[in-house]
Amino acid sequence: MINVDPIGREPLGRRIYYRYLNFPLGSVQEHEIIAVASCCTQGMRLRATDVAGVEEALEAEWKGTGEGGLSKTALWGIIGGVAAFVVIIVVIVVVVVCRKKYSAVSTN
Repeated sequence: MINVDPIGREPLGRRIYYRYLNFPLGSVQEHEIIAVASCCTQGMRLRATDVAGVEEALEAEWKGTGEGGLSKTALWGIIGGVAAFVVIIVVIVVVVVCRKKYSAVSTN
């Protein structure tokens, strides 16, 4: 039997959705369980119980819940880089348009 439950802060009624393929009794091969939680869930505990009643539990926790993000320096670096790229593109377009508009006329 497989159970996946939230851990950490109060989960506010949010559930963890999980799925796995059924496996035959007596299987000793590794199995994959896919679990999905909302961003408000701090972590989850997976419990697997075999037919003999032996239980194994694993925990997965995200320690950055509600924290992190880009620093102001990184944010301004990205904004400056994008602004410089846009300015370069505009200059190239203006140069190409002006060259075509004011190109030399043949005197033949």
